[in-house]
Amino acid sequence: MDKFKQIVLFLVLMLGVFTGRAEEYNENFIKGEEANANQNYPEAFSFYKKGALEGDKLSSSKLGLFYLFGIGTDVNLQEARKWGNKAYLLGDIWGAYCVGLSYLLEYGMDNLEALKMAVPYLEYAYNSHDIDPNNEAWPNCGIIVANYKFQSGEYEKGIEWLERVVKDYPLNSATTGIVAYTYWGLEDYHNAVKYATIADKEDNLYGSFVLGWCLLYGKGILQNTESGFKKIRKVANIGMDSAAMFTLAECYYNGIGTPSDKELAKEWYQKSADAGYEEAIEKLKILF
Repeated sequence: MDKFKQIVLFLVLMLGVFTGRAEEYNENFIKGEEANANQNYPEAFSFYKKGALEGDKLSSSKLGLFYLFGIGTDVNLQEARKWGNKAYLLGDIWGAYCVGLSYLLEYGMDNLEALKMAVPYLEYAYNSHDIDPNNEAWPNCGIIVANYKFQSGEYEKGIEWLERVVKDYPLNSATTGIVAYTYWGLEDYHNAVKYATIADKEDNLYGSFVLGWCLLYGKGILQNTESGFKKIRKVANIGMDSAAMFTLAECYYNGIGTPSDKELAKEWYQKSADAGYEEAIEKLKILF
């Protein structure tokens, strides 16, 4: 969740000054963009608020995003939703994006009711934007929509969304890695390996974990425990994923791709458990 928030915050901060003739935009919005580009966020917030109060949709969406992440002001999810919704009703896709994220940041990415409220806005944003291969906001929207479809039992629609996202963003290794991770969670190892192989070549950690796990157990690919162990160890040592830590503990405990070492196994089970991985918590109770 923290990583996702950081990605989105970066995207918000990097939204540049809009191009075009100055008279096409609200004067306060233009001043807000200039202040934003100069990293004077309190001043940018002030100008966006003035523009929003004048009914400008672009100022409203920026104001909502600043409230959402506490840029130039304190975090206020209700105000974020209010101004994001105003921009959305005026046809602005960033306003829709803001509203959708406000539900997820308030109630949690794993909250099905929050996803249910957020997804219509994220679908609207994804469907309305022009494909931008350098902007991770939109593939993130698509992945969230796909996961909601899976959680709500719409498996085929979830698959359609996953495939749509990787088709729209074939060169985005972060997206490909998350898609691989999602297929791994669905136990579709053929597609998991397919996308993990692509992502791993770009050193994406989700891709490396999935490919390493599949190599360890011979799922969707010819088994190679030594290669699998090396990939899992790399990801676990970086601390990216509790599942990687758990898998590394399993390798040490059972001697998969490496000599058995119960002490190292216990250490990695504990790290995974500390990160909230339930299987690791249970293994510690049973084995130690």
